[in-house]
Amino acid sequence: MPERIYLIGKDQDLLELSEQALDTKDMLQELLAKYPKLLAGEKLDMQEPRRWLFVSRELSVPDGSDVRRWSLDHLFLYQEAVPHSWK
Repeated sequence: MPERIYLIGKDQDLLELSEQALDTKDMLQELLAKYPKLLAGEKLDMQEPRRWLFVSRELSVPDGSDVRRWSLDHLFLYQEAVPHSWK
């Protein structure tokens, strides 16, 4: 059975939210860049949950002489200023 998420509306009605697939990978990337809180920082460290800062999207990472060898979908820093990326 899927988990349920509810929202209490302005008129105090309880609204059940339904899961909806995104049309493209780009839509998800835009949401993560705009709302880094969507990343579950507490899943990595319950005592000191990560607070993410979005740095860049679709970032080329050089490898020796090949300037565009690698690419990151997103680059985030957390409160200790350590880079973390998801590909």
